[in-house]
Amino acid sequence: MKFTGNQRAIFFTAILAAFLMVWSGANRRGQAQNTQLPQPVRYVNDFAEAIDGSTKQRLETILANLKERTGIEFLVATVKSAGGEDIYDYSLRVANEWNVGSKSPRKALVLVIAIDTGKFFTQFSGHVQADLPDGLVGEMGRRMRPKFESAGYSEGLLTGIETFINILGERNNFAFESLD
Repeated sequence: MKFTGNQRAIFFTAILAAFLMVWSGANRRGQAQNTQLPQPVRYVNDFAEAIDGSTKQRLETILANLKERTGIEFLVATVKSAGGEDIYDYSLRVANEWNVGSKSPRKALVLVIAIDTGKFFTQFSGHVQADLPDGLVGEMGRRMRPKFESAGYSEGLLTGIETFINILGERNNFAFESLD
């Protein structure tokens, strides 16, 4: 098939436009997937600097005591943004990177909070699922949400973890105060 000069220019322009669209889409996906968080170094990993120091320290003690008492490792990650990714997808990626995913042998969960949207999601390993009462993670989220909506991340996180521990403690004969 022979093209005239004008047809050839249109054909090559269309090919170039298609290439640029595919490349820019792949580049955006690559950027979102390449925003990898460092491995956790503590229970409260406040990458967004949204939690005040005293609350952070208090939660570190509480979550260390929770792990000692139950074997459950509860990790928190605040991020400035999920980078355009859905919070579920972002939290799933963090859980897998931190070895807390559903196939992990650890008894662990990770709560990821995106500060720019106030959205959050909790991912947990299959090994911890049997230890959690039905509806526990949902109730924790319902208690945190109002505080997060008004940018009260320290208060919201403390409220959520207190709810989590008290409900879990009902099953295991302990209360939040005993871990605080």
